[in-house]
Amino acid sequence: MNKFSTSAITLKSYDLSESDKIVVLYSKEHGLMRAVAKGAKKTSKRAAGIDNLLAKRFLLLKGKNLDTICQSEGINHFSGIRNDIFKLSYSIYCSELINIFGVEEDPTSEDMYNLLYFTFENISKAKNPCNTILSVLKFQMNLMDIAGYALEMDDCVKCGHSFESQEMYFSTRGGGVLCRECSVFDEDKKLISDKIRLFLKKVASSDFNSSFFYDKELKNEATLMFCLNLIKEYISLKSPKRIKSTHMLECI
Repeated sequence: MNKFSTSAITLKSYDLSESDKIVVLYSKEHGLMRAVAKGAKKTSKRAAGIDNLLAKRFLLLKGKNLDTICQSEGINHFSGIRNDIFKLSYSIYCSELINIFGVEEDPTSEDMYNLLYFTFENISKAKNPCNTILSVLKFQMNLMDIAGYALEMDDCVKCGHSFESQEMYFSTRGGGVLCRECSVFDEDKKLISDKIRLFLKKVASSDFNSSFFYDKELKNEATLMFCLNLIKEYISLKSPKRIKSTHMLECI
């Protein structure tokens, strides 16, 4: 029998038969995967092993079309996520984006896996909504970079000139910042301050192993949520599928 092991995060699961489920995983070594969990619907112990939003070490049996989960061992349950609807909702949003932008045998699989893992870990440990939002914002910016859709936060995304005016706009369609002159051609632009531009630039260049200092005026839920929603709108335009979890986020 051809068995192999992999570290993976469970993204979601759905029914295959009366007793079996298909589990969608994002593997550190193989990218996006779908595997059968036999008997998961009949036995609560087996079902607990394939709960969503868990990091586990899986042993799988290679199949012609779908691999089969033989056993799993927990790496991180991200326990702080599960009893907080705010944290849970944004974690589901992040997992859906990985499911959309991730691919099978992804050459960036280790980067994608680590990004989701440390996002979940930071959300789980977050002491307040601001820390949760900042973790998700880091995830968004880094995901777009890995996926090849990095935002232009240095110069005007349309004309390429450096900013000579403090008046600037964010363009979701252009994927970056617009100067005042170029902004007249973009009906969906959003006015932003230079502080927000520099903040987003810092977020885009940071990871979860590094800290950075930013203006205290920006460390409030309303401003962070404004930034998150800007990037969320941009990601929705780049996504080949409708992002279902965005509706849930609007309800919390």
